[in-house]
Amino acid sequence: MSQGLRAITFIFIVICLVWLLPEVVIARYKVFCDEHGLNIVTEKSGSSAILGGLSQNDFIKFRGQTKGIAGGYRYRRFRLHAYFVLNHYWLLNYRYQFAGPPELEDTNIGYQDLHHIIFLLGQSDPYFGLSNASNIPALVFWELSLPINTFAPPYSPGSYINLYTQHFSFMNNVFSPGPKVNISEKVPIGTTFRLVYSPIHTLTHVIHVAVSLWRQNANSDREVEFGTVPEAVSRNAFELVDTGEIINTRNYFISDLELLYLKGPFEAQAELTNTRVNRFRGSPDLNFSGYYIVVNYFLTGESRLYDWPSADFIGITKIKGRHGALQVAARYSYINLTNRDIRGGKEHNFTFGLNWYPTQWSVFLFNYIYALASPDFAGKRRNVNIFGIRYQIMFD
Repeated sequence: MSQGLRAITFIFIVICLVWLLPEVVIARYKVFCDEHGLNIVTEKSGSSAILGGLSQNDFIKFRGQTKGIAGGYRYRRFRLHAYFVLNHYWLLNYRYQFAGPPELEDTNIGYQDLHHIIFLLGQSDPYFGLSNASNIPALVFWELSLPINTFAPPYSPGSYINLYTQHFSFMNNVFSPGPKVNISEKVPIGTTFRLVYSPIHTLTHVIHVAVSLWRQNANSDREVEFGTVPEAVSRNAFELVDTGEIINTRNYFISDLELLYLKGPFEAQAELTNTRVNRFRGSPDLNFSGYYIVVNYFLTGESRLYDWPSADFIGITKIKGRHGALQVAARYSYINLTNRDIRGGKEHNFTFGLNWYPTQWSVFLFNYIYALASPDFAGKRRNVNIFGIRYQIMFD
């Protein structure tokens, strides 16, 4: 992220604080805590601030053909965020990740018309796919599925616009790569499009069909690499399937089909991805694919919460009983990273989850994953049993 954009973000934070300060001093505000964090809401100006964070602690065991995989305890995420709204319309979002190498995730300013448009400028996670668009604390499993983890775009600086009606929502991101990408020539611009049709969308009852598209120019080395962890991040982030560096890459184009049905405590969703890599200098073009299917159910009657017009998940409904909420879930996912001269491997994963929410802002996620690479990136058939627990505290 450029120093200029960081400076603009800092200035905007100061403006937000100065704007809110008079309201706070003369006591025309209210303060409360919920699952999103500490809320400060003014009474008349339509301005507010939310301060929150997320902590994820994993303990994971790997059994079977586990050579090269380091299990045990891992501090998966620790991040803090600040979100401001000024006069109903102006927005600022700032989020920083401290676990592992420190990383700036979101820093953007924006404008929202209360009826049909949202615009953001700065660094954000481009909208691509249903599960990737959803808030991380709202995910049902530890990690994203194989194809989404492989093919979803990273946090990147650029612009975002969301145009929406009652049943349609259109999103577009235009972005440049982050600081880790080699750029010695023309900046490799990326673009994502997402079109959602939802004839029914209350908070807890949804029918949703969508298509996402991502076109990305290659970096200055004319290379790209695709790979994924087996839906659990080991201490050394080991991957069973990986293409390695794909040379002579001109650009690549990724499509994603989304299907979702939510009715109270029951939910089913699926996504299908296809990736085409366009190459030059006589290297053959490539095609990779993947998909996943998920079903989950709250035994205690709660429901996942759907948000419109962002068309993603933001949490769960209020817990009904004093012993918390209990959710069961199952997922099958598949990815194929082998095509032509690239032998990245194929992987099938079966994941079973049991999630217990003792409070609205905390959850224990128990996952069992059977990962079968046939073959892995080294050309060997390999199966791994993965089980463990995550404790998550979420004000995010």
